[in-house]
Amino acid sequence: MISQSPVSPLAVDGTNGKLSEELVQRLLHVNKTTDNETVTLPVTHYQFLAWPDHGVPSSTALAPLYLLQYIRQTKKPIVVHCSAGVGRTGSVVAIEYVLESVLFNQRCEDLAEIVRDLRTQRACCVQTESQYFYVHWILLRFYTEHRYIAADDPRLVKFLADYEQATAKRP
Repeated sequence: MISQSPVSPLAVDGTNGKLSEELVQRLLHVNKTTDNETVTLPVTHYQFLAWPDHGVPSSTALAPLYLLQYIRQTKKPIVVHCSAGVGRTGSVVAIEYVLESVLFNQRCEDLAEIVRDLRTQRACCVQTESQYFYVHWILLRFYTEHRYIAADDPRLVKFLADYEQATAKRP
């Protein structure tokens, strides 16, 4: 149980549930009390634990794909946010934009164009070069797992090796 913490006139309580080593799901209740009446709004909160600020997840982290799969199943409003709301948030939004295009058989723009468009709506979306390459990496992993791209394609193999080498140098 998450302890109740009043933020006048709101109070939040809920429970934690671990989906994986990288993902936590919290079922929250936001309670607003006015004039002796309490209105409760249920909120499902997902937290991805393994993505450092200004960085990228480890090369084994496919959790953003699983996270997007969970939230894609809901018809309720979705908010995606990291500490500043630009780097990791923009990366997740870019990933979902491309995945939705693929899953719904729609034409998808070049990723650079998608990021440019996101930046017209929110400055600094996909904040670092490594995040930009991570978006490519995770999409290529998705394409490989769903057999859109052959796992032994030499261009893919080279990109993955280059990505591993580049991200191994990060602090």
